[in-house]
Amino acid sequence: MLHYVVHIAACLASLGDSTSWEPDNRPVPMVDTVRIRAERIEFANIGRRELKLHPGTGFGLLSQNMQEAAQFFKEYGVSGSATISKRGADATQTQVLWNGLPINHPMLGMMDFNGVSTFGMDEMILIEGGNSAMYGSGSVGGTVVLNNQIHFNSPLRIRLNAEANSLGNFQSGFQIGKGNNRNYFNLTSSWMDRANVFDFFDPIKQVNRTSFNSHLNLQNIRLVAAHGLNNHQFKIISELGRVDRGLGFLYGSNQDLGRQSDLQSRNLVQYDYHQKRFHFTQKAGFTSDRLVYSETENSGDTSIANMWFLQTEVYKQTQWGRALLGLDYQIQEGKSGFYETTKQRILPAIFSAWKGDLGKTAYLVNARYEFKEQVLTGGIGTHTALFNGLSFKTDIHRSFRRPTLNDLYWQVSQRNNLTPEIGWGTEVGLVWHPTIMPGLDLKAELTPFYRELNNPIIWLPQGAFWAAQNLYFGRYTGVQFFTQLSKKIGAFSLQLKEHFEWVRSAVRVKKESDFLHQIFVPDIMSTTQLSVALKRVNLSVIWQKVGNRYTTTDNSSILPFYQLFSLESSFKSSIWGLLKNGHSQWNFGAHNILNVQYQNMPGRPMPPRNIYLKLNIIM
Repeated sequence: MLHYVVHIAACLASLGDSTSWEPDNRPVPMVDTVRIRAERIEFANIGRRELKLHPGTGFGLLSQNMQEAAQFFKEYGVSGSATISKRGADATQTQVLWNGLPINHPMLGMMDFNGVSTFGMDEMILIEGGNSAMYGSGSVGGTVVLNNQIHFNSPLRIRLNAEANSLGNFQSGFQIGKGNNRNYFNLTSSWMDRANVFDFFDPIKQVNRTSFNSHLNLQNIRLVAAHGLNNHQFKIISELGRVDRGLGFLYGSNQDLGRQSDLQSRNLVQYDYHQKRFHFTQKAGFTSDRLVYSETENSGDTSIANMWFLQTEVYKQTQWGRALLGLDYQIQEGKSGFYETTKQRILPAIFSAWKGDLGKTAYLVNARYEFKEQVLTGGIGTHTALFNGLSFKTDIHRSFRRPTLNDLYWQVSQRNNLTPEIGWGTEVGLVWHPTIMPGLDLKAELTPFYRELNNPIIWLPQGAFWAAQNLYFGRYTGVQFFTQLSKKIGAFSLQLKEHFEWVRSAVRVKKESDFLHQIFVPDIMSTTQLSVALKRVNLSVIWQKVGNRYTTTDNSSILPFYQLFSLESSFKSSIWGLLKNGHSQWNFGAHNILNVQYQNMPGRPMPPRNIYLKLNIIM
């Protein structure tokens, strides 16, 4: 209760309008005159489609922040888990990195995007395609990167955030940070209490009903601290989160689907040393997820997943290019009442990369060796500047995913022998950013892609039980398109953005089987946004389209295409001149303004039209 009172008091303490959290970013003074940027992502994005999502005033769940870019999430109702599907891949084939640590649940193999708060994150990046050479198992369809940055020499900043909507949902956040020439700290705390109360039509019972068992409560606190001295820097990031939720219900049923509580801990200690054109990074980390599922008051299961990390990276700049050599060492541990005993595995890997330039072409070569599976992955990427803002990029890579702890050790009537998923993928792309006329800015990107995967793992029913098994083969073909057109007309600024993806995700159960579309993967995902701005006022219309999704492995049943329209307005202002650098931003909008009834996953009603109000303040 005290936590809630503190948030409410903080949000009522000020009134005004907001900009994004942007403290000064001047680095610690270094002895060297040349300082290279040393991050693994710089050796993972050449030749690939990369999408940077600036958190700005964004506050909420990671799934909501990413849906604006036509990312599809399989949401098991408004309070259930949300798992991503990238380029036709399963949720376990997209890796999520938190400040460099792979945090996909080692027992489940996936990330629940409805259990991750984005408040206080500085950087959110989506890299399309397989990236096993840099990030290891699970980076097959794509990689999501979440980072907190260090801002030395930054003034004291305080940020307050609050939001409410007509579903009975409330959330608030508090952030404070400051840096001098040697030290930096940043503390964020966020709280969400979502009742998710709405009326819907039940097509099975043929009556109007009210949602139940759909609450979602999320609390998160994160500390970022750093100390720099000459060529040395120490960084600590620690995050603690708790998610309590009701798992909803199904059409036609009066029985709830149980409840779930998740206690999350993520911790990182990092040391960096820089000398001229050489950079050394050593990371040590620990993450823990304690997941408690209660089917009824008297039955359920508690699972505890722990991971320990050591990551060593050495960067070297030469006159011919840049080199990276690294070692990843990870320990995974899983405990559950459905395991015979506590299971643990040790996962060492070594990786290297080289990037350079040949004329107008930037190129990248990287490779990785997984000692446990004795698997070698790698890739080659290029990016070539052509003419008039047009560039051409290519990528080809080999990727893999190991079975999860649940795949291997969950007690079922029949356990199958599983082998890792191993495959390859490629993409080509055209990026166009021409200079046309003053006041007009055009960006466009077209990226066809193709991927093959041997032995994809899927959970299928075997009699009265479900068990993991290898399918024979998967083939994933598609194309992605992005365009952004900005135009100034007098005092008005117009912007049109379009994210579009079409994918054909086909799998063979056995060698002699026909290709069938993978279940729960839409063939079309698209988001169109039209915005009009006048000084400090902005109005946006968002049009989201989600294609057909097969719900059975024989493709006999389908969830139909749906489309949603949303409207958002924002207003920025200073805080009555009381604080020189203070700003606030009000956002008012409506989701699903046409009141469409749709299902994201079978039998799970989604919200009708609802309105919301947000306030974001920076002092």
